[in-house]
Amino acid sequence: MHQQGKFYVFGFPETVSGNKGASSMKSDSTDPTDKLIDDIHNLHTSAWATAAPPTSKKQVYERAMLGAMRSLSVELLRRGVTTAIMEGTYLLWWLRFACINHHFVEGGFERSLKRIGPIVGPISDILIRIGKKTEDEGPLPEMRRLGEKLEELRGLAGGAVATWPDSKEAEVAQTEIANTLIQKTTLMSIDAGIPSEVIESLLLYFWFRSTVNRYGLPEAFFQKVERHWDESMDQVNRYMDEQAAVDRQRP
Repeated sequence: MHQQGKFYVFGFPETVSGNKGASSMKSDSTDPTDKLIDDIHNLHTSAWATAAPPTSKKQVYERAMLGAMRSLSVELLRRGVTTAIMEGTYLLWWLRFACINHHFVEGGFERSLKRIGPIVGPISDILIRIGKKTEDEGPLPEMRRLGEKLEELRGLAGGAVATWPDSKEAEVAQTEIANTLIQKTTLMSIDAGIPSEVIESLLLYFWFRSTVNRYGLPEAFFQKVERHWDESMDQVNRYMDEQAAVDRQRP
């Protein structure tokens, strides 16, 4: 099924050059970066304005969680948390929810954390395979234009969008902020009735978005995976069920 972007978000361009939260933005700056940020914001707003309304409770929950995660990410950036720390903490919180949802036995999260690389590698393979091999009709015109603008912005940033802590102390402080705010957001989402599997899915999605930005992968690749996110999660869930079964059989 062709989708216009069930979750689609950029790496929060309004935070790149000040707080630009208005629904329609006009910049007086002659800086090409500011002009691109304005264009991206307006294209993003237009795409969401024409998106089909949710047709199921799951989609309602997904949109609510997307809004919560996007607000969380903007707040993390506002507090000085670098994208590298965001990427890592999103991954760890995804793993925490995945271990619960897929019924790992007690201590499963801690054991999985020790082998996070071998666990995540096949997940990356799943997403890459879907992005490369899945055939569809391609993005709608709004999404194609949005992708082109994002590529332009990346070009101005040197091909990738990522920031790192400048010291060990900064890394510790930023990690504490990220963990605190992610925990708060997930607990509030659970209290609001959002299913834990939706929270798990969006945590993985935002990790993937951060990873794509860091490596400077093509927007066309990201958008294809995004259009097939349900299929991606079906494969990831089967894989994590297998990992849980192996964990339950441990001596």
